[in-house]
Amino acid sequence: MTNRSPSDSGERPRGPRRFQDLLAEHKRQGCRILVTGAVDRSVVALQNRLLLGPEAAGRERTLAVVDVGDTRVAEHVPEAAAADGGTRLVRYRSVRDGSTAASSGSASTNVAVSGETDAVFERERTPLVDLRAALVDVVAAHRERADGVRPAALRVGVVTLRPLLDEHPRPAVRRFVRIVGDEVARSRGYAHFLLPIPSSDPLVDALLPTVDIHIRLRDRPESEPEQSWHLLDHGETSGWLPLDR
Repeated sequence: MTNRSPSDSGERPRGPRRFQDLLAEHKRQGCRILVTGAVDRSVVALQNRLLLGPEAAGRERTLAVVDVGDTRVAEHVPEAAAADGGTRLVRYRSVRDGSTAASSGSASTNVAVSGETDAVFERERTPLVDLRAALVDVVAAHRERADGVRPAALRVGVVTLRPLLDEHPRPAVRRFVRIVGDEVARSRGYAHFLLPIPSSDPLVDALLPTVDIHIRLRDRPESEPEQSWHLLDHGETSGWLPLDR
């Protein structure tokens, strides 16, 4: 078992059918996804829309907005959801602002996060801890409302991790990804985290142990952007495929 994604060259998928079966199992059980690649911001927005998913009965979408301006948020949300306000936004407030995460939509209640506490990074309240708490509250509220936990009904995205890594210690960001991802997966939902930097960057390697799936993106000159999905626990990859629009 490995948490490293294959290199960009010489990638050989071992079996499309096995890959699809394993991916379907991840989708049924809930999964945590890291999306990387030094691509145009329009490609990042497209991938975000695809992962949040089309309109479906009972589906709940939440997008944590870290470094996307108000005028560009709609680009990251599926069209139908943007039109009817079907995506809840949780806005990260930078340490430079001296403020905390703010959520649009219904008010949430405080919910304790399960797991051990890292006193080094949680001795004081930080914007990163506030963002994590806001997202965990969203997941808890979904569990209370949902009539049973249905696969893929809950979608939570974070766009993007780059400012969090600039402003907070790497272990604190890794803990953020792990806790948010685990909470979403417990509800059999999808948690995805976008980090538009080269997929070979050491920062990516540091985060891979916290997720189940690594999606790499790349721009193609005079062609459609491409994606490659890697199921980390199984060593299975999709190979490079067009990024659907």
